[in-house]
Amino acid sequence: MNPLSLRKLLDSPLKKDAEDVINYCNTNELVPILSFYLEEELLNNLVKSLEREFSPLYSDYKFNKTFFIKKVKEKFGNGKEYEEFPYYLVPIGESNKVIIVNNNNVPPKAVPIEGKFRLTFIIHHSFDELNQYILSQSDDDIIVEFKNSELVNIEKKRNIFMDSRSVEKIEESKLFKSNLIIPESKNLLLISVISNNVFPYNNILTVNIEDGNKVEININGGKASEDDVINGKALTFEEKAKIYFEYKQKQIIKDEILKGIIWKLSQ
Repeated sequence: MNPLSLRKLLDSPLKKDAEDVINYCNTNELVPILSFYLEEELLNNLVKSLEREFSPLYSDYKFNKTFFIKKVKEKFGNGKEYEEFPYYLVPIGESNKVIIVNNNNVPPKAVPIEGKFRLTFIIHHSFDELNQYILSQSDDDIIVEFKNSELVNIEKKRNIFMDSRSVEKIEESKLFKSNLIIPESKNLLLISVISNNVFPYNNILTVNIEDGNKVEININGGKASEDDVINGKALTFEEKAKIYFEYKQKQIIKDEILKGIIWKLSQ
């Protein structure tokens, strides 16, 4: 079974980025999968494999997606619960580490554990654009720093666009999850694919930033095998529950999902 989701970008403005990421996957023994939502055979096989475990719960909660997902998580577990910061997390330190906790969406969700990160209101498609927005006061100016999985410093120079309560909550919680953004479409595409090749919660990714814009991403733990990735074993039970419910409800509209991903990556 060959994943098709990343290859669907070959007929889009992101063709060159997709080609580069596919080559990267071939060189680094990674499965070139972007999202199960965009797959055909892999998606069908995943849902079939979940029938025995999920079907009884679906029969009871098929009219309420929230309750269905809740019951799946209660029965099968899902990993540690983190406060969710609903905006964007951008690594800016020379060496940064994150834990991927949700890998089926673009961008993936991650928990920062080491290094410096900016919290941003919108997606920026280059480090230069990010810096320009900060200087022109067109985005918030907040930097968080982590050491040994602890929030050790938060520098708030401007908090206008993002809900201040969301920022206050992460100050209180110390650790949180957010949408991981690495500026430039190729980097964002690459981190999304790499995230699909690790076990959520049980991984560490290092994101090195050199000269302010040169990016290197490494898996330091938790890499999943090819079989685990294509069989959906590198997904959380929460993600599996969402996929199962939406598949059964015929809510997975692949063309719209693909358009949304292309827009995020190339706007």
